[in-house]
Amino acid sequence: LQTSGVLGVDLFFVVSGFLITGILIDGRSRPAALWTFWERRALRILPLAVLYLSVLFAIARSPLAPLEYRSFEGWGFFLFFLGNIHIAVIGSTPPELAIMWSLAIEEQFYLLWPFLVRAGTSLLVARVGLFLVIVSPILRQLTAWSLTPEAAIVLTPGRLDGLAGGAL
Repeated sequence: LQTSGVLGVDLFFVVSGFLITGILIDGRSRPAALWTFWERRALRILPLAVLYLSVLFAIARSPLAPLEYRSFEGWGFFLFFLGNIHIAVIGSTPPELAIMWSLAIEEQFYLLWPFLVRAGTSLLVARVGLFLVIVSPILRQLTAWSLTPEAAIVLTPGRLDGLAGGAL
């Protein structure tokens, strides 16, 4: 993964963490706000993601596709926003799928973060956010040492500093 691309994703995570946390805080008083949040995220992301994956899958099944694509079996990881885990563990992923690692991190974060924002006080959210900003680079380094540098970049625990920093 290129450094400039990763820095761009970091900036995206900060802005995303800021905007989404603001939306969640604004919706604290509305009982259905979490469902509305997830529904809007699903309507924004799922149609294009499924279309993109469907087109790639169809191309990969073509007799003209390179063997790497025809033999690829990790489609389910990417369909369920776990492609970053596939990349970290398996390592071999077609580049057209590998670009979805950051979307997987975002979706994994926004599966759990809304519960904290909804149930916790602003002080608790700030403390957890600060904790994640401090711990995430440590986890990233430990992952680089124990797995691979690429795994450190694409796994969610090592990327939470940007999202939590934006939330703060």
